[in-house]
Amino acid sequence: MQIPFQVTFMVITALEECGINYLIGGSLGSSIHGIPRLSRSPGP
Repeated sequence: MQIPFQVTFMVITALEECGINYLIGGSLGSSIHGIPRLSRSPGP
């Protein structure tokens, strides 16, 4: 699950360098801010 975070941080860096405001939502945003998802289902 590292790839989505790596890509997200690359995009964030590019947006910040350009001075563009952004918002990260959904489960990725929750994961980045350290809030676990409520729908944690058991894996196989």
